[in-house]
Amino acid sequence: MKILFFDVSGKGGIAHHIFMMCHALAEKGAEIRLVTTRDNELDLSQAKFGCRAVLNPHHHKRGMINKGITYLFSLVRFLRCVIEENPDIVHIHEPKIPFLEYLLIAYLHQKHIKVVCSVHDILPQEKGEVTRSLKKLYPSFDCLIVHTEDSHRTLKRLFHLPQQKIRVIPVGEYSSMSEKAKNKHAAREALNILPDRRVLLFFGYIRKYKGLLDLLEALSIVRKAVPKVFLIIAGQPKEDFKIYKEAIAKWGIEDMVFSDIQYIPLKAVSTYFSAADLVVLPYTNIYQSGIVYLAFAYKKPVIVTNVGGLPEVVEEGKSGYIVPPGRPEKLAQAIACAFSDIPKLERMGRYAFRNAKEKYAWKHIAESTLRAYRDIMTHKA
Repeated sequence: MKILFFDVSGKGGIAHHIFMMCHALAEKGAEIRLVTTRDNELDLSQAKFGCRAVLNPHHHKRGMINKGITYLFSLVRFLRCVIEENPDIVHIHEPKIPFLEYLLIAYLHQKHIKVVCSVHDILPQEKGEVTRSLKKLYPSFDCLIVHTEDSHRTLKRLFHLPQQKIRVIPVGEYSSMSEKAKNKHAAREALNILPDRRVLLFFGYIRKYKGLLDLLEALSIVRKAVPKVFLIIAGQPKEDFKIYKEAIAKWGIEDMVFSDIQYIPLKAVSTYFSAADLVVLPYTNIYQSGIVYLAFAYKKPVIVTNVGGLPEVVEEGKSGYIVPPGRPEKLAQAIACAFSDIPKLERMGRYAFRNAKEKYAWKHIAESTLRAYRDIMTHKA
């Protein structure tokens, strides 16, 4: 069975997820080919599967029209790869333009190629609209993979899809990314953060639904209970960061915040997670997040909101804390609780690491994915 993966991201969490899935499937004996961008940030030379870095990166393009044109050319290049590779299955991630992907699937089906989609975000987070094109797109796949039971329920409810078309397969663990982690002291020294600070980390793309404003307000509340609390904001803004600067000034917490507002390259990820005591995901809306698994890989417990599939991954009081979304005072209480017992916090981080490495091992992810592939090849999905 030959599987062709389509990755137009080339960087960030989706690209890492795809690469590690390809690696795990190849180790199980599947014939894997990855078609990805020319600027993929991972070391493709270390891959145990075939890689074709031929797609045009779109993330640096400005404007939806330019991004759309770049994506269209990437689809054309991918189709050339399909013709040359002649796979049994095409596996795509994060659909960009549903109308174009619907046409792609129709063409692949004409060639008797099955099509699988890993649905990371069921609806675009900013808009959240069930469009006519999505209603046509999702049923056209032979199999849809989601990562949480919450996403499973949401996909079925919004698109009335049959049970057998959807598989729930978790995001895999990322312990391999933390093998060269810095010690906490060295990481803080690199960031010019005092060693006695109680460090929170907000990591990843900065968007409105990520709840950073709630975290900043919570920081202003908790500073009385935890005077040495300190926040690292590390990630690329997808909106004007001015509103966050104004909030930092409004709450008078300038000396408690360090911001690195750019895309954090892979080589720098370790420094930020190693420097942290606790990773915070104050999201107001999300389906799932690879940041949780990344935190666990660095033995860091998390505070998450009770949205989407996040509560399915975090064990209250064992690997993290769960708070209601949009409630800065509750978030502040959880931060204060976490920092009231540092030895417990460290034990929670070690537990999160061990549990994730076992429960979300890539060998299990690969086995579940291969079962889904076999079922659609025998018309069970």
